Amino acid sequence: MAGVVAREHGAGLVGLGEPNRSVQVPQVWVPDSSMWRLRLQAQAPNFQPADTTSIAASPVVLAMPQPIATGLAPAGTAVTWESVVRRMQTGCCATFGMSMTATLLLSRK
Repeated sequence: MAGVVAREHGAGLVGLGEPNRSVQVPQVWVPDSSMWRLRLQAQAPNFQPADTTSIAASPVVLAMPQPIATGLAPAGTAVTWESVVRRMQTGCCATFGMSMTATLLLSRK
């Protein structure tokens, strides 16, 4: 749908390709992420939605074996996103991926 809305405003979004010409812009569009709105506004300055209030949120579940959690944070402290990103950047000792349920999984290499 983001591609269709972009087309309607004379813009294209990298990575989406050309939208099907038969698809009409809906009266109401609820994107699955606020990132679509931000991308559209960056590419089509005349795209100004009337209301940008978020109506939903999805939790992120981070699952990992205990030894990996211990490697990300000292015992008794919480694993932080900073420690996860740092581990992803160094590529040390863990692999990262998404399950079919969009859960970030960490496992030993």
